[in-house]
Amino acid sequence: MKEDNKFGNVSTAVSAQFIYVLYSDEPWNYQFPIKSMRVLVYDWEGNPVNMLELDQEINMLAVNEDDNYLIGYLDDGKANLFRFDLK
Repeated sequence: MKEDNKFGNVSTAVSAQFIYVLYSDEPWNYQFPIKSMRVLVYDWEGNPVNMLELDQEINMLAVNEDDNYLIGYLDDGKANLFRFDLK
């Protein structure tokens, strides 16, 4: 792996039904903290279920237990918590 192609999983969150992966296709040295607007959703068999495009970049991800919403955090020195409704 070289510096110009280190990308992929930024943060992961899980529920009873799905695995949510905050994914970045930018090289890791491109920005800090690493952030993205793309969330890949998989079932527990590893099958892709959905790809979400958020309206805000985040670098940490959490999901509520009923898959109703995601919580995102952006580390830029401020208290940045964002809610993304899924249903």
